[in-house]
Amino acid sequence: MLKALLIDDDAKLGNLLSDYLTKFEIELNSTTEPTLALDLIAEDEPDLIILDVMMPKMNGFEGFAQV
Repeated sequence: MLKALLIDDDAKLGNLLSDYLTKFEIELNSTTEPTLALDLIAEDEPDLIILDVMMPKMNGFEGFAQV
């Protein structure tokens, strides 16, 4: 099973994507806190990262640069 990580400030989107991706045997972990995402990446080593670029605390470009 593939593992994906969603980093987005919209929690509803995370729930929607999780339901959808499960049909394709993709396990989705999500967070609305970009600062926690770095820990999740280190712990879970996702195969795919879906990253929102317009978040209030840290934009996606800044987060991507840290990965």
